[in-house]
Amino acid sequence: MSIKKILFGTSVMLVTVFSLNSCCEHGDENTDVVADTVQKTEIIKKIREELIINRDTITISDYNNVTDFENKHTPDITFGEKDEKGYVVINVLVGSAGIVHPSVEEHWIDFMTLFINGEQYKHIEIQNGEGSNKQDFFAPLKNGDVVKIVLGCNIHGIWESSVHYE
Repeated sequence: MSIKKILFGTSVMLVTVFSLNSCCEHGDENTDVVADTVQKTEIIKKIREELIINRDTITISDYNNVTDFENKHTPDITFGEKDEKGYVVINVLVGSAGIVHPSVEEHWIDFMTLFINGEQYKHIEIQNGEGSNKQDFFAPLKNGDVVKIVLGCNIHGIWESSVHYE
């Protein structure tokens, strides 16, 4: 069974559990449904853990001759406008020099962590599949702040990039 089918089935099961719990007077009637949902969730976690095979920290070996492999894993950080609350949108695309990291079931960015001035601001775990190579964060930045992204490729390790906000 594909991971997408398991994920879809689990999300349907979770909706079912919440729906049943909200409309039934006796929680005991939902025991089998809840047990099945928990079991499927555990299977998804196990499959995800098995696909994450590299936690080595990788760095660019020669900044004068960056390889396509290194470009593909380097976070490209750009900034959007401030919103009415003073938060800046931080756009992260995994890949640089026109080379974008794949985002498929077997090869994806499984987490991103945003640091501002060396302090962790936000950490997200990302499900495998489409869309893992692009994320937006919102943070209250001021000129001179150092913004760093650390991310994990499930196959090729942990990569990072940092820029100053101006």
